[in-house]
Amino acid sequence: MEILVKGTIKKAIFTQNKVKIGKKEIPHEDIKEIKYQFGDWKQNGFLTLVINDKDRLANTLEGSIWNKHSIRFWFTQNDKVKAILKYFDGKIAITDVKLIKQHLQESGTMYCPRCLSTNINGKHKGYNTAKGTVGMLLMGRIGLMLGATKAYDIKARCNDCGRKWTEKQR
Repeated sequence: MEILVKGTIKKAIFTQNKVKIGKKEIPHEDIKEIKYQFGDWKQNGFLTLVINDKDRLANTLEGSIWNKHSIRFWFTQNDKVKAILKYFDGKIAITDVKLIKQHLQESGTMYCPRCLSTNINGKHKGYNTAKGTVGMLLMGRIGLMLGATKAYDIKARCNDCGRKWTEKQR
């Protein structure tokens, strides 16, 4: 068995006993888990080989960009990735990241868009006095309400990867 997956930046060659991603060779015994997401016409797919704990953070396409054990690929390579997953099925843990995201969204849990962690801190933005003051100068008392725009949005920070973002209040 030899499967070549052409990535957007580097290529991966899966053989009977090792995997070569770029210049790095990894024996099958060192792989603890495979995380993947298939590509489509809008977005690339990715495949991450989890060797150590640092690789576990590569749960999204964005998180896999700088991971040396990951490969980003075009949707035309999906069939080859399916063959790789079929080969490793039952030997090691295989995680479909899209299913994790779907579960988190359905449960209404707030999560980090980079690493999918639920270990986050967040607080409401609150009233913006600068906007309120400018609004009052331009439109009088009604302009004071401008300071309350986006006041209920949540500023969030992931405790695992450090990503900061604004979560829109629904």
